[in-house]
Parts: sequence; structure tokens; C-alpha cells
Amino acid sequence: MKLKVDGQALASGAKSAASVAPARSLMSVLGYTLMEAEGSTLRLTGTDMDRRLTVRIHAVVQEFGIVAVRTDLLRSISLTGELSITSDGPDKVVISGGGSRYSLQCMAPDEFPMEPAAVKCGSTVKVTAGNLRDLLQHTVFAAAVNDARAILTGVLMEYHDGNLRGVSNDTHRLSLYEVAAGLEGEHLHRS
Repeated sequence: MKLKVDGQALASGAKSAASVAPARSLMSVLGYTLMEAEGSTLRLTGTDMDRRLTVRIHAVVQEFGIVAVRTDLLRSISLTGELSITSDGPDKVVISGGGSRYSLQCMAPDEFPMEPAAVKCGSTVKVTAGNLRDLLQHTVFAAAVNDARAILTGVLMEYHDGNLRGVSNDTHRLSLYEVAAGLEGEHLHRS
């Protein structure tokens, strides 16, 4: 990896990418920011496994590269003007500029949680805003609020025979609610 980037843009991007990272985690990998240099862009990605934020910064990329840098160390660098970022491998990245030079240890980028693949569906389900609001109001109260059982913290939605069904459960409460919906191109009616 070899590139040049504006120091203020890097600091702002690092702060934004770090905003989704948890303050403390049992998974040390969540304390890292993925840096990807390609084309004319430096991408900084942070995640807490539930949310993922990628910030794109304009850069002059001379060599493609990917590294995972500790988020707290990246955020502590406060250089202005043009910065040079180089890495000969996945173990270390050097950020220099303004008479300062930072050498940061890195984690192998393949250990960083990858972005989930997009779900491909055969059809698009359409539902009116009012119907979706009603479905959520009648189901979200029964969804779990703590992460002890993360699988129960959402609302399952499925389409069948002109209805969108929502189901939630926190092991104490169970909610099921259906609203009218249609496939793309069909006319929708409010239930």
C-alpha cells in the first residue's frame, strides 16, 4: 500500500469509521479500522458486527493495499497537510507528514469481519408506509432488547399470499401481525 491523503480528511474519516466501533468488546478485531486503498480512494471501515460504516476519502493511490489498524491509534494521529501512508505488508503501516512519522502495528486484514453478501430475492415486496408502521407497532414491543440472545432482537418478516407477516419473540412474549402487501407491480390496499 502506498498513497497520499489529506491529514484532516484522514482524521475526520477515522473518527466517523470509529463511531460504530464498540468502546469495549470481547472480540479484539472490533477495535480495528480496515483501510483499503484502491483507484483514487482510501476506504476506512469500522463495525460492531451489527452496524458497518465505510468512509471514502479522496487519495492519490500509488499502490493498492489493505490493512487493519487499531482504531484508537489511528484516531490519535492529528497531522495536517498531505500525509504519506505506506505499508510493505499486512503487519505494519507507516503514516508520515509534517515532520512526524507514526509506525502502527496492524492485524491481518482477512481477520476483519467481511461485509455480508447481499441477499438476492426473486421479487420485491411492496407495502404502504401506514401498513408497515402498523406491523412494526404491533410486533417490535415483543422483540428482545438485550444482546444475550441476539437472534431475538429483531422482527421476522415474511410475505405469503398477499400479506406481510411480522413475528417477534423475547421468550416471554410472542407477537404475530399481518398487513396487506403485494409484489412489485401489484396495486396495494391499506388493511
